[in-house]
Amino acid sequence: MIALPKSLDLFRGKPFHEFGIDGVEFSFDERRPIVIVTLGHYNIPDAIELSFGGVIYHAMMSESFVYMHDEDAWSQELFLAEAKTSQLVQHLARYTQVEGMMGDLTGLRHFRVIAQNFFVEIVAKDVPAIEVKNDA
Repeated sequence: MIALPKSLDLFRGKPFHEFGIDGVEFSFDERRPIVIVTLGHYNIPDAIELSFGGVIYHAMMSESFVYMHDEDAWSQELFLAEAKTSQLVQHLARYTQVEGMMGDLTGLRHFRVIAQNFFVEIVAKDVPAIEVKNDA
């Protein structure tokens, strides 16, 4: 699991269902695909922005359908989870052209941003940059 920055300390100990997804943006630049997820907390005015680079897959789904398969060996802190062994990456290798175009998939990382009502599933080459945006 990636180490979350100290700037998130004011959010530590808060359960994921206290966060809400305020926005999801995707760049259509094939050379540098990026997904930016903006989160808010119902009781803290600062926003959190997660910027994922090297994205090869992303999807949004209702939180009602979130299931953390044991085989994926999930680790989670606050609203961010990462699979150590991802069935989704194996699925992408089997049923898309990802493996043929990229070759070695060991560098891919499978993340979930989990919040009230929705979650965002992301498979990317890079760990997300995380920034707290002060609302002051």
